[in-house]
Formats: sequence, C-alpha cells, structure tokens
Amino acid sequence: MPNFGQNGGHWRRKNDSASGAITPRLPTSAILALILWGTISQTSAQQLWTPDDVRQAAVSARHSREIMCIFMVEIGGSGFNPYTPHADSRIVGPGGLSSVGLMPQFRTRGYDDPINPYQVAAYIDSVLDDGGGGNWPYLKSWIDTGRC
Repeated sequence: MPNFGQNGGHWRRKNDSASGAITPRLPTSAILALILWGTISQTSAQQLWTPDDVRQAAVSARHSREIMCIFMVEIGGSGFNPYTPHADSRIVGPGGLSSVGLMPQFRTRGYDDPINPYQVAAYIDSVLDDGGGGNWPYLKSWIDTGRC
C-alpha cells in the first residue's frame, strides 16, 4: 500500500484495501498531545475558584449573612472548597444548587457556572430579593438561633 507524505509528525494517507479510499491518520504524538491538553485544561478549570473566593463572594453580596450561612451549610465542613462533592450528585457548588431544584432558574437568569461563587452569590441575592429564602429551609432558623 502506498503512503503519501512523510512519517514522523505529519499526516499520512493510506489506501484502504477494502474500499480503495484514502483515509487520513493522525500520528500518535498528536493524539497524546490532545489528551494531555484536555487533562491540563480540565485541571486548571478545577483550580479556578478557591475557598477565599467563596468567602469573598459571600461578604460582597447584598444578603451577605444569609449567603455566608448557605455556603457554610453546603460546603463549610470542607473548608469552603467550591468543588466539594455533595452526597446527592445532582447538587453542585457552594450554593447547593440542584438540577431538580434551582439550577434551571439559575441558568434562565443568565448564570452558567454553579461552581463560580460570585455567580452563585449574585443569583442567591436575586432569589432572596424575590422572597425565595424558603429554598434553603434551614436558613431562617439557623440565622434566628445564631448558628450562622
């Protein structure tokens, strides 16, 4: 079977003996580079938000006391790590947003990253402005009793 081009980092074309078609093949080094790049970019994205960001987002919010309470309940036990996995896999991020609960509303209000503590704090501010504190049933009692 004839090869067109060069080996060693360049595209090779090979005749497909069954159909006679010429098919392109990526060299192994290019495939490995793509896999490595994907892994590095995913790891970098996971390091984007820190516990300090979570705290700063809460204290910068209009409803800072309530949002700090929500963040404390949802991820405070893990040192305010916004990437903390929840017991229910449908729940994500520092605000405890659920795919069957507030996540659809979070997205329809123009937010797109439920891990981003600044987006989550702004969203919770808007929910609390609308009188939606009941979405976090512990919130009022914990604030009234001084737990937050």
